[in-house]
Amino acid sequence: MSTIFEIKQKLLSQAGAIAEMLLPQGRRRGNDWIVGNTQGEAGQSLSVCLSGSKAGLWYDFAEGSGGDLLDLWCAVKGISLSQALEEARTFLNLSRPKPFMAPHRSYRRPPVPKGDTPQNLVKTYLNKERCIPLDILKRYRIGEDGEKIIFPFYKPDGTLALVKERLAQAGAKAKPTASQCEAILFGWQALAS
Repeated sequence: MSTIFEIKQKLLSQAGAIAEMLLPQGRRRGNDWIVGNTQGEAGQSLSVCLSGSKAGLWYDFAEGSGGDLLDLWCAVKGISLSQALEEARTFLNLSRPKPFMAPHRSYRRPPVPKGDTPQNLVKTYLNKERCIPLDILKRYRIGEDGEKIIFPFYKPDGTLALVKERLAQAGAKAKPTASQCEAILFGWQALAS
């Protein structure tokens, strides 16, 4: 398996061979591979540093372009970075990394809430204290179970995904009524189809 960083490091260790392979018309001068341009024409305006702190970097002084060895690969061959990476992996005999796949999760469906339409304490708390209109409570299917407010979380297709409950008092925290349920945004059921 090879990341871009690993590919770049391996290319650096073979900077001379890479420069010669990509630009065979060039010639070595000290620590640099010199050629006219990325098309390999005669000249001295393009320089690839082969060793030292700038190893693997190139610059075409006539064009004002440059980069690392992968950029040079792209410029010389007229290909994209992903194609250059594939060719570099092949050249270096490296394998392609396996794509990350998030594990498929399975969720439990909560039991259908047995709560009623808010009547007593819950209705007073939500409507009078929190100033939430009754038609909103109905549209969101908010229910009541004793002193608890019931919040059903429906998916856009109408499937019940999660149910949370909390006491009808300021500062109370909502808690799921069942574990391993799918966490979704509240309120899909109130959106017009």
